[in-house]
Amino acid sequence: MNTTVSLRNVLLLLAAVIVGLLALGFVSTLLNQVIPITIALVVGLILGRMSVRVNLVEALKSALRRPVKAESRPEAQAKPAAAQAEAPAEDSVRAEVEAIKQRLADVEAEPEAPQKAEITDFEIKTEAEIQAEARRLEEEVAKRNASYDAAAALAERRKRLLGDQADKS
Repeated sequence: MNTTVSLRNVLLLLAAVIVGLLALGFVSTLLNQVIPITIALVVGLILGRMSVRVNLVEALKSALRRPVKAESRPEAQAKPAAAQAEAPAEDSVRAEVEAIKQRLADVEAEPEAPQKAEITDFEIKTEAEIQAEARRLEEEVAKRNASYDAAAALAERRKRLLGDQADKS
């Protein structure tokens, strides 16, 4: 049996192992990071498109306001078996009718929420008042600019930023 280990064969084997490890790393990254993010993106887009015209807050409120069915109420379970057997269909129909009436009454009793909140804390100014305010603001800016001393401002900034080091320089 002739087994010759040449440098060429060892390098080819090493290259194959490195390529295999790189491929496994790429597949691992793809499976652990890219695919879950892509799934979350697709689910988010689908749910977002499905809920475009649905007010989720109102849907939650209506789901919370729905009355509990008669079968799950304690007083419905407390009836004797003979009384429940007499007219189960009639009781369930009456319970459904009452539930529908209650939901309709809740909907009719709710006031319509305004689409936009009205802003009432503002003053309507005339054009002369706007011009006077603009002149006043321009005068304030002009006074500030006239009293501005660039050298004093630089010295103050240097003192504030450098602290004790400003005196040494």
